[in-house]
Amino acid sequence: MRLMNDLAWSELLESAHGDWFPLKCIRFAETWAETMENLLVTNPCFGECALLAYGETVLIHQLRGSVMAEVVGNAVWALNGCWEHGAQLRQWYDGMATRRENHHA
Repeated sequence: MRLMNDLAWSELLESAHGDWFPLKCIRFAETWAETMENLLVTNPCFGECALLAYGETVLIHQLRGSVMAEVVGNAVWALNGCWEHGAQLRQWYDGMATRRENHHA
């Protein structure tokens, strides 16, 4: 995973030590970011890569229901400040949330 802020990521890892939920969020974030990086090599469409990597990561980590929403939101937050594509992922994620809200309105 290509980080733009190694220190912040190290601090997140250290703060999550021994606590299953923050560690689950960080591991999810790592898998999502690494999967996206691999997809972006051959597919320049960020949104497609984000969605494909998201689906694969959810399956790998076996997330369901409300826990999934919390883990994903925290993963996006963590990646936003540390990963080289984090800000773009946050924008994509926020846009997806807005589309879901508008669809259900």
